[in-house]
Amino acid sequence: IHVTSEMENKAMRRLIHPKSITMLPNFVKLPGQIQFQERAHSPILRLLFFSRIEEKKGLDIFFNALMKVSVPFMLTIAGDGDENYIEHLKTIAVRNAIEDKINWAGFYNENKFDLLLDHDLFILPSYDENFGNAVIESLSVGTPVLISEQVGLADYVKANNLGCICQTNPDSISNIINDIATDHQHDLARIRKAAPGIIYNDFNEDN
Repeated sequence: IHVTSEMENKAMRRLIHPKSITMLPNFVKLPGQIQFQERAHSPILRLLFFSRIEEKKGLDIFFNALMKVSVPFMLTIAGDGDENYIEHLKTIAVRNAIEDKINWAGFYNENKFDLLLDHDLFILPSYDENFGNAVIESLSVGTPVLISEQVGLADYVKANNLGCICQTNPDSISNIINDIATDHQHDLARIRKAAPGIIYNDFNEDN
């Protein structure tokens, strides 16, 4: 059996007892290696959700978490999905009075690495995610990540200190964002500097 992450490995072993399990991560197309550059501090925290827009991605809890974020922020949502579900999310945004802080950017492809590079924190609060290619893409340009413990790469991110792991509830997400913005800007700078090299070592196709 082939699995892509330790979380998927554990899930498989709960179901069956195969002769063997090989853990091989997804092949993720990476940009040319990014040269670290210091960024000017911005008073507005630039958040990014970059994935297909669907229920399992946890955007509903994310939008409820943003009500409790106490620092100035802007959220870019890059991706497409079912129009009815997107309208449902926009209704939540209006109800939570955060609609003016959200940029619905639509689908990105070839220029996605420029988008990832232009944000302070990539967020993926999924209810279930066997791997999470966009997590690797984000870290490959040095953008730190905040992902749920249900994302397959959560163990990897935690082990390499490349971001934060949240639970799938609004308080967990908002507390981490507030903490990052107020007390841990130095951690964001450290990850921006270290992450590209770590990702290129662990996820380039040759390796």
